[in-house]
Amino acid sequence: MTIVSACIGFVVGSTSMGICYDSYDSANMKTHFTTIKERFTAVRIFQTAMGSQNAIDVAAEVGLQVAAGVWIQGDRYETDLKAVIDGCKRHPDTVQVVYIGNEELHNGWSADKLIATINDAKKRIKDAGINVRVGTVQIDAIADACDVIGVNIHPFFSGSPASVLTPIVDFKTRWDAVKAKFGDKIRMTESGWPTQGGNFGQHEANWQRAKDYYYAMLEWESSEQSEIPYYFMFHDNPAKGGFETYFGIATQDGKWKWENPDPSPTSNPTTYPTNSPTSTPAPTSTPTPSSSTPAPTPISSEPTPMPTVPTPVPAIPTSKPTPTVNPTNTPPSTSPTPTPAPTKPFCP
Repeated sequence: MTIVSACIGFVVGSTSMGICYDSYDSANMKTHFTTIKERFTAVRIFQTAMGSQNAIDVAAEVGLQVAAGVWIQGDRYETDLKAVIDGCKRHPDTVQVVYIGNEELHNGWSADKLIATINDAKKRIKDAGINVRVGTVQIDAIADACDVIGVNIHPFFSGSPASVLTPIVDFKTRWDAVKAKFGDKIRMTESGWPTQGGNFGQHEANWQRAKDYYYAMLEWESSEQSEIPYYFMFHDNPAKGGFETYFGIATQDGKWKWENPDPSPTSNPTTYPTNSPTSTPAPTSTPTPSSSTPAPTPISSEPTPMPTVPTPVPAIPTSKPTPTVNPTNTPPSTSPTPTPAPTKPFCP
């Protein structure tokens, strides 16, 4: 199960949805955050130092709350931790929670190493006089040591029959399962559906299904009233390739793909049309059946490499996603790529 370390301090409650933000085009972050503010109350970032900008400063200026990320692979840890501490000092009411890392247990980290890193970050944040919850988003079996548990649930990669035509049913089943086990400790940190780019087994990446799933998630949030769940993802990333590129509910240039629904949608489709705005190729594989007890599906949402001076994003995908291993044997991640620090050392 996903783990987050023991938290400290205040609780921020909300009945509004947040959204995940990929850093690959952070030169336009203020414009992006302003667009995000039109529909969301919070943004989840996977790193906090983005080029010469501190994402907490930008979010505070726009009026968004932040689930701030500290990227711990490579040499990002010190850079991002300092950015989080500095940003929290300047904007103590902006940061909802700090997540130290994201799914490193699928990238060769041991649980002991991860816990040591989280505890180091907690101590340094507390020693800086900052009162904010600190955790991580991982898949592991040590949740009993934690106060908050972040879960990534992606029906697009699920093996259940419901996930193909009624993905919200699959999501709710799996969410209810972890909630029954961990209660108010859990937080939903990712869930989404791609608008195009090919299929995963019987799961079709197309515009209509993505829109319907997004609307269904908004309705779920309204009834569940979980503390700021985060939809995946704000805008498309052309460097990803295949359906990995198209998890955004906005295009690469930050334009919404569809209209916003009424504040309290009352119904969502239970079946989908055979035609959609974007055609998709035939399935290439069949999803692996899920276990009898539903579990969250990890998606590695790693930050995308950023140069110190922003350069144009290539129009043709340059990399393929790296597979992850998880309890349901579901497949490849939909995430951003690891980021080197712009300079070393770097202080935002």
